[in-house]
Amino acid sequence: MPLDAPMISPQVDGFCLQTKRLILRPWRTEDLAGFLPIVQDPQVMRLIGPGHTWDADAAAAFIARQIDFQNRFGFCLWALESIEDRALIGFCGGRPTEAALAASSSDAAGGQEVPAPAGPPEVEIGWRLAQAYWGKGLATEAAMLAVEYLFGTLGVPRVIAITRAENERSIRVMQKLGMQFHSTRLRDGHPIVQYALVADQRRFG
Repeated sequence: MPLDAPMISPQVDGFCLQTKRLILRPWRTEDLAGFLPIVQDPQVMRLIGPGHTWDADAAAAFIARQIDFQNRFGFCLWALESIEDRALIGFCGGRPTEAALAASSSDAAGGQEVPAPAGPPEVEIGWRLAQAYWGKGLATEAAMLAVEYLFGTLGVPRVIAITRAENERSIRVMQKLGMQFHSTRLRDGHPIVQYALVADQRRFG
């Protein structure tokens, strides 16, 4: 799938990334109403973590975390809109890995001023789409755009992605991004696979 050059458009809340079909943008608190039906769909959540749907508090907490990541790091798991109907259809983007966040929290806990990081934190990319938008190549399209921005604009040197081992749809997206299998581990009692991609080895296939 060819990738058009990312379009970066000024917005009231920062910027948006755009393809012919999709907009990736920062979250707003009012997105909760559109996001909640997605994360309350058992089919959408079946292979996410322990497989549970989210209540309104969990969905609101997710949005708040992404707003915080955008403010602190300049990226997050951006809200994903369909240009055709301007509906919120899920999310796609990146977030600091748990290791990067733990290191940042540990530094801050010392009570001293935390120096600016030498470079971007390690980034975990991810995506989640409403079921009505599956099977259209939208996850791959959005992920290609997000990865290109993380590498080309923010200078992130490496991204990883994880999913349940039986989540064949997500694994196919990772492979289309040119990501390589890295490792397997157990989480929440399920086998989890990790794929990785280094900036200077990216090739979208």
